[in-house]
Parts: sequence; C-alpha cells; structure tokens
Amino acid sequence: MKKGFTLIELLIVMVLVGTLVTIALPKYQRALERGRALEGLRNVQYAAEYANAKYIATGEYPASLPSTDQIKNRFFSAPSIDQTNGNVTIIRTSSWGYKFTASNDGEGSLSSITCANTGSEDVCTQLDLIGNLLNN
Repeated sequence: MKKGFTLIELLIVMVLVGTLVTIALPKYQRALERGRALEGLRNVQYAAEYANAKYIATGEYPASLPSTDQIKNRFFSAPSIDQTNGNVTIIRTSSWGYKFTASNDGEGSLSSITCANTGSEDVCTQLDLIGNLLNN
C-alpha cells in the first residue's frame, strides 16, 4: 500500500489551478490598477483644490503646485498646472497609460475631473473611469 498522489491527479490539479489563474489574474491586475487610479484621482483633486484656493485668495493661479506629503507621486507624474485656466493634469505612465485632468470653472471652483488615454489601449473604459469623475 503506497501513499501519495498519482501523476494523473497532479496533472488535473495543475490544469485546474492554471485555468483559475488565467481567469483571475487579469481581474486582479485591473483591481490593482483601479486602486492606483483612485490614488491619482485624490492627488489631482487635492492639487486642483489648492490651485483654486490660491486663485480665490490672490486672483491668480499659482505658477507651481506644492510639493507636500498630500501629493504622493508614487504611480503618477507630479501634477502640472496650466496658469491660464487653472487646469491640473497628472499622467500615469507604464503599460497603463492615462492622464487625469481637473478642470476649473474660471471662478475658483473645481468643475470636473476627466480621464484620457495616452496610449492606444482604452484604459479609462477598462477601469470604468469615464465621464466626470469628480463625484466618484
């Protein structure tokens, strides 16, 4: 009487595990990227609110955004600001290429945050980041 698994039993388990990994891995990667995207949304919203506060206080948009602990650029570029209209943009590079832009209404209020693809792949749709993301 021998103890252990047969070769067929081990092969069946390997096929089942391989099938599960094939199905689950892309969903897991999308979930990770969605988490990174939410960090980017927080960063661009914070930067835009900072720019709008400066606009309300001084009547002009700042030339640059602060480098503080509030804006962590782990997965995105540093936020950049367009001084003419106060729009703030951050870009995610790597295989997931997209950018968030926070738009100002011209009176010191944040009106919308949008996602745009920087590559050929439609990352914004894959991550369900379409439309005005301000209230998400």
